[in-house]
Amino acid sequence: MTKTASFRTLFSLALAAPIALTALWTPVFATEKPSMDSNSETPSIAVAKGNQPLTITRVSQQIQDASFNEIYAQCVLIEQETNLFLRHFGETTAPLITPINTDLHLRHLWYKFDAIFERMNALRRIHRIPAVSAVGLYPTTRIEVIYVWAQTQRMLTEMQILRRFLGIRADISPPLLNSPNHADAPKQLIDVFNKLHQIQNAWDIMLSGVLGFSVIFAETMRLNDDIDAIINHLAIIDRTAPPPTPLSAPTYNDIIDAAFLMMTEVEHIQLKLGIDSPDIAPFHPITSATVGDILSVLNLALAEMQPIKAKVGLRRTITPPAEFYDHKKSIETLRLIGYLTAKLRQIRITLREMAQP
Repeated sequence: MTKTASFRTLFSLALAAPIALTALWTPVFATEKPSMDSNSETPSIAVAKGNQPLTITRVSQQIQDASFNEIYAQCVLIEQETNLFLRHFGETTAPLITPINTDLHLRHLWYKFDAIFERMNALRRIHRIPAVSAVGLYPTTRIEVIYVWAQTQRMLTEMQILRRFLGIRADISPPLLNSPNHADAPKQLIDVFNKLHQIQNAWDIMLSGVLGFSVIFAETMRLNDDIDAIINHLAIIDRTAPPPTPLSAPTYNDIIDAAFLMMTEVEHIQLKLGIDSPDIAPFHPITSATVGDILSVLNLALAEMQPIKAKVGLRRTITPPAEFYDHKKSIETLRLIGYLTAKLRQIRITLREMAQP
C-alpha cells in the first residue's frame, strides 16, 4: 500500500486498504457481501450453486448455543499452550492479575483474542517467522457467542503451528470444566474476559523487551483507520490537527491518561447513537501504567468503534490488522492519540448537527 511521507513519519490521513478476511460464516465463493435479515443481526449471505443462488439466512441454532463454559474451557487450553511458550523461553507461569469487574460485551472478547494474536505476531517477527493476519469481522452492533468460540479454535491452531515452527513439542490435557465437582462453574462472560486478560499478561511478560511505543503506535493507527473511515463516510471536512509537541518526553502514565480522554469522546458518540458503553474505569491502573495497560485501553477502543461503524452505515469496513512500525517515540504516540481525540470530537459535533431539525 502506497503511503505518503507524512504517514511514514507520524499520521495517516488515508484509509488502509480493507483486507478481505474470512469470518466463520463466509464461504470463499460468496457472490455478495453479507446483509442482515430483518429479525436478527446474524449475517445472511448469498452463494452461487450452479446457476441458482443459495441463500443461507443464519447460523444454525445448535451452533449458536455455545456456552461460556465451553469457551472458558478452550481458553484454559490456550493458557496451557501459552505456558509451554513461557517455559520454552525460560519464564515461569505469569503471575495472577487483578480481575476486571465491570459489564462487558461479546465484542470485548473478540478484540481480546485480537490483542493476543497481535502479540503472537510480535513473537513471529522476533524469530523471522512470517506474520499471520488476525481474522477480522464486519462491523455489527452484536456479536454472536459462536464467533467468540470460533476465535478459540483459530488461536489454538495458530499456537500449535507456532510451536511447530519453534520446535516446542508437548501435549496438553483438556480441562474438565463440565465436571459436577468443578467449583467455579458456570462461567460468565467476565470470567472468559479475565482468563484472556491473564493470557495476554503472560504474553506481555514473554515479550517484555519487545513491547514498547512502536507497538502502541501501531495499535493506535488501527483506530486512526476506523476514525478516518467514519469521517470519509459522513463527508466531514477534517479541520483537525495534531496537538503541539510536549516539552518533555511523555511517560506511560501520560499516554494512558490521553487514551482515557480519547475514550470519553468514543462514549459521547455512542451515547448519541444509542449504543451501550462499558464502564472502563477498572482498566485504569492503580499504580504506574505499563505497555500492557495502554494496549488494553486501545483494545477497548477498537471494540467500541465497531458498533459505531455499524450504526453510521459502515457495515463492510473491517478494521485492518496492525502494521509494523519501528523506533517510534513516546511523543509521537501521545500526539497521535491526541489527534484521534480531536477527530472523534469533530465526529461527535457533526452527529449532533445532523440530529438537529
